[in-house]
Amino acid sequence: MRIFDQHLDPTMHTMNIDFAMARYAHEDAILREILKTTLDTLSKFMHMNKIKGVLLTGSVASGEGTVVDYNSCLIASDFDFLIYFDLIAFLKNRRYIENLSQEVSRKLVKNGFNTHVMFLPQFSLSNTMAYFSKSSIYEYEFALAAKNIFGKTPSFKKTARPTKEDALELAFTVVSDLVFLKFRKASKIEESYILAKRALTLLNSALIFYGVPVETYEKRIEVAKGCLSKGAFPLGQNDIRILDLFTEYKLSGSLQNLVVSLGFENVDDLVCYQIEFLRKLTTKILFYELVNLASKSIDTNLLYTDSLEKLTKALPNLLKAYSINSRTRSPSRIIGVILYAFGLLSRDRQRKELFATFLFHKQSPKIILNTILTLLFVLNNDSSGAKIVREVFSWINFDDASEIPTVFSLWQVSEKSIKLS
Repeated sequence: MRIFDQHLDPTMHTMNIDFAMARYAHEDAILREILKTTLDTLSKFMHMNKIKGVLLTGSVASGEGTVVDYNSCLIASDFDFLIYFDLIAFLKNRRYIENLSQEVSRKLVKNGFNTHVMFLPQFSLSNTMAYFSKSSIYEYEFALAAKNIFGKTPSFKKTARPTKEDALELAFTVVSDLVFLKFRKASKIEESYILAKRALTLLNSALIFYGVPVETYEKRIEVAKGCLSKGAFPLGQNDIRILDLFTEYKLSGSLQNLVVSLGFENVDDLVCYQIEFLRKLTTKILFYELVNLASKSIDTNLLYTDSLEKLTKALPNLLKAYSINSRTRSPSRIIGVILYAFGLLSRDRQRKELFATFLFHKQSPKIILNTILTLLFVLNNDSSGAKIVREVFSWINFDDASEIPTVFSLWQVSEKSIKLS
């Protein structure tokens, strides 16, 4: 299959895309068309001789890409790329290539593909900074499931395995999505897909924490069923049943089958159910993981009750223990202060506000944001949440009712920044 036209950069013809992207042929063809458009745009707006390598990650790379075609609305899996540069090219092109992600995503939406493309700029020294970064979960996934598209394949630690702290970080990612759900402009169909995928993120978190990391969606649900039979697993029989349905939805893209299987008449009712299910599942996973990390005794029977009131009440104290036990190491704190200084000198307001946590709290932004967002998740009350945000981020001059949107912006910046430990 010919992917690129003659007018494109000839180096792009060396791209390696000889791998399955989805379970079914018609979905695979759609995902390949999206990949063509993405790489076409990359080659037009970026000199390929500056790029050392391009790596595709996520479910599309592992052959579990999704295409949901429902009521003339087409939704596809996200496309996440690692773009490797040498250090000088990285510094010159980092912001440009991040902005290019948004341009590609807009172009795809305009062409009828509701998906999201993310170019994540990397530089060759990144792998030597393991002392400062929590990268084991990413190295594990990249080494096992990522696909080299162009250039040289970076070296990953083949023995890297995600940790319990990595598992908790995945749970915090789901918390952020629930807190910021109202800020994401998405149709009900898109919401349904995002919520199902986030429930499966929690399943991945639980398996990693349990000590059995698995790289694909299909294998995870099968392993989870086995863990359930052994006991001491934080999910119950009904949780696994629903997650099994979500897994089939993720692999097949059939929203209609999911609606029917759960006994709903429309997508709106399904989304309401998914939000409630995800809130309960998130509370369970957070309680299970935070209690174990704090080395406290746990009554596993609480995880299988219909009422999660006791679990919810316990979370604030568990978050306090998490924050205390997650003290940022001195070398990382020094780098954090340097990043704050760069943000100040370059007049980058968001990064200045983000990395100020190293000065005012002597903690990394992710630890502070994880704590704040989980408190917002537990409270589910904007007025109380706004007060907490103002107290924690006291150096920020908030406008009226801008606390939660500002935290949303800080979270987005933190996701693109180095994860200092």
